[in-house]
Amino acid sequence: MFHASLNLSRPGRVVLVDQSSIADGGRYGRENGVLDHRRGPAGLQLAALLERGGQDYAVLERGSGPGTFFTRFPRHRQLISINKVHTGYDDPELRMRMDWNSLLSDDPDLLFTRYSERYFPQADDLVRYLADFAAATGVRVNYNTDVARISKNGDGFVALDHNGQSWRCQRLIVATGVSQLYVAPIPGIEHAERYDTFDTDPKSFTGQRVLIIGKGNSAFETADALVEKAAVIHVAGPHSIRMAWQSHFVGWRSCGSCTTTG
Repeated sequence: MFHASLNLSRPGRVVLVDQSSIADGGRYGRENGVLDHRRGPAGLQLAALLERGGQDYAVLERGSGPGTFFTRFPRHRQLISINKVHTGYDDPELRMRMDWNSLLSDDPDLLFTRYSERYFPQADDLVRYLADFAAATGVRVNYNTDVARISKNGDGFVALDHNGQSWRCQRLIVATGVSQLYVAPIPGIEHAERYDTFDTDPKSFTGQRVLIIGKGNSAFETADALVEKAAVIHVAGPHSIRMAWQSHFVGWRSCGSCTTTG
């Protein structure tokens, strides 16, 4: 636990951000089946490979379409996965090294670089791409299907959805990513605004002193978005910052006009 204070004698706000980073009807009975729970990029890629290989599988997705997470997150809508369109190379393998959004398929034209030329693209472009990828690869997905419980059944698994229907399989793959915001056990934390619900309009922070609790991607995403309007931004957390070149984890970066604590 760490303790932080913000002088609120002047207008101020506290925003809580996940310090660890932010992001299923019928019966499925074949014994060799694979059940893929959720359909973000990872689940969608796996489904496409299973489809290409003629495997017996089903995908359960809580949302109404692929990549539902990205219809809401990141909150400020800019991705941190690079999209280098003009690389100077003709070799597809070399070009893919600078394309961190495209999924793998047999279609050389089914690439994210055709959806945006932005180096850091918008999340809405990724949602469009994932929908088109799903349609082009013909993956089998059950939308609006929320898994309520998963249990072991002999040498397989049973997933019960919110409609009370069971899905049986021998292999179960959960591709849900991070599903809950981490709320640090800090006295008074209930007074902070949450990353998943706060007003992201930078104008609402005009002239204010802002404390952001958390030092992950979402924290610096928020700091970058508010830096033009906020008077002062403090980013606090229990650990020192590690830059991307140290952690090999994309997105860990600093905000030029922010101060960090911890």
